Amino acid sequence: MGSSPVHLVVLCHGLWGEPKHLEVLAMMLARSYGSLASISDGVEGRAKGEQSKDGGNGAASIKSGVSGNSLQGTLTQEQLETILDEYLTTRERKSTGTGAAEQEEEVVILNSQTNKGSHTYDGIDWLGERTVQEIYSEEKWLESQDKHVAKLSIIGYSLGGLVARYVVALLDAKGFFDKVQPRHFASFASPHCGVPPANGSFGRLANFIGGRLLSRTGEQLYLLDSGWESTKDIEEHKAAQHGAKKKDKKRPKVGLIEAMSRPDSSFYRALAKFKRITLYANAVNDLTVPFRSGCLEEWDPFIEYKEAVQVSQLDDAPLLTNVALADTKVDERSMWARLAAWKPSLPFFLNPRRLPFRFPFNYIIVIALPITLPTFLLLLIFRFARESGKSRKRILELDSGWRDEDEEERAGTGRIDRLVRNVVMSVGEDRVDEQRDIFGSSDDADEEAVKQVTASRTNSDRSRVDSTVIATAKAADRTGLTKSPLEKPTAIEEGRKSKQPALHEAQKRIVHNLNSLPRLEKRWAYFNDVINSHAVIICRTPAMELHRKGLPILRHFVSDFDM
Repeated sequence: MGSSPVHLVVLCHGLWGEPKHLEVLAMMLARSYGSLASISDGVEGRAKGEQSKDGGNGAASIKSGVSGNSLQGTLTQEQLETILDEYLTTRERKSTGTGAAEQEEEVVILNSQTNKGSHTYDGIDWLGERTVQEIYSEEKWLESQDKHVAKLSIIGYSLGGLVARYVVALLDAKGFFDKVQPRHFASFASPHCGVPPANGSFGRLANFIGGRLLSRTGEQLYLLDSGWESTKDIEEHKAAQHGAKKKDKKRPKVGLIEAMSRPDSSFYRALAKFKRITLYANAVNDLTVPFRSGCLEEWDPFIEYKEAVQVSQLDDAPLLTNVALADTKVDERSMWARLAAWKPSLPFFLNPRRLPFRFPFNYIIVIALPITLPTFLLLLIFRFARESGKSRKRILELDSGWRDEDEEERAGTGRIDRLVRNVVMSVGEDRVDEQRDIFGSSDDADEEAVKQVTASRTNSDRSRVDSTVIATAKAADRTGLTKSPLEKPTAIEEGRKSKQPALHEAQKRIVHNLNSLPRLEKRWAYFNDVINSHAVIICRTPAMELHRKGLPILRHFVSDFDM
């Protein structure tokens, strides 16, 4: 009898994150599959020998990722399981094969442990490489248990969504998907086009600091990095300079996030192989990952039109099914009339009623702000600078160690140059014919779709794809979300001054490219009654009642998760 098949589900947390931030998602996935599922902390957890099993009522076995006594604060594991029971029931058993040879497929959930805290400063590429090694270690351990990975799904939260996209490209480059079926890719509140330009002086200052105090990751998120240019970019630049009167000696600069979106890259090709690609993002109140980056849109209707936006959502989850823009009229009042009607509104941190604290603590916090806020900002900047310095030293050591592994093979080449050559360009092209028929005829359609997208970029007469219209219309959705939430075309009215700065040209290209992915499905979460919805969408801290507002979102995802 052969080894047992396993569906490996990998979870990647975000910037400054910890594996515990995704424990609720891991538990909900595991509990939904009952005795067929287990949560793994990988080699690190097993090496410590901190394994425990919980049985009864078909519950999944929980390894060291969840403490038996408490879970993130004052909420015990038993209390959390009681809460989850209200949202979830064990689904029907899934199986592979037919007839007498039918065999149940185990689900192993790997909550990635390799990138924690300030180690997330080290850059999407290094985080991805560490995660790939963790996946291979898990695969090796499963083989020692007479099991084999038959399917792979990967889920990223916040920065973890970008790391997950890098991971699948590296796995594809190493031939991992020759024998493993890429099943479901999902991200929650991930900055897929980096950090958008900010409004106001404070926002611009925050962007300036963030891009320089978060080490390599900050440079990538704020599109300040380079080195991911393809040979084609360089050749086109040289051709443009040929015969030109004024020579531009600067080489074209392409950052990692843009390179990952290019249809002719292995990043894009690897992502397009997945049977499902689902993006959950916050439509409003995400102070960490703004709407345009999380939802892959060029503009934000909730900022542009505010009261004129009319929404409908699912009955059992705060997910938008429709967003319509009411007819808006140009304000023809005089400046003095508009000024007389203006009602000032305080920022949320100066409004005691909007702070998530009870009386009188909310008022005490506001009164103490003149002292506590500058102190907090200084401490925050000091911490960022210190951790960024440690990260840069770590990166130098990693780069040096990487080069020393095989000096003869890598003589004269840097790590990025080699990755660009071997992963971004050549691997994506060389492996297309090899992988075409591995998982059935549907992949032929995927390859054709990718080719069409690539061709569209070279056709100057073709108009830009409407990112909202294309968002979910391609995928057959089984959960009531069968079209883009926004009814009207995503364009600012002619003559209207936008309330938000335009995306950078690179970000516009990213939005266009990623919205053209085959089978892309987008889910707009709508938490209009919270200050910051970034942690809520994933129920990051279940001990907080506010964060438990995200449980219906996770239930929706789990019930729709593709085995």
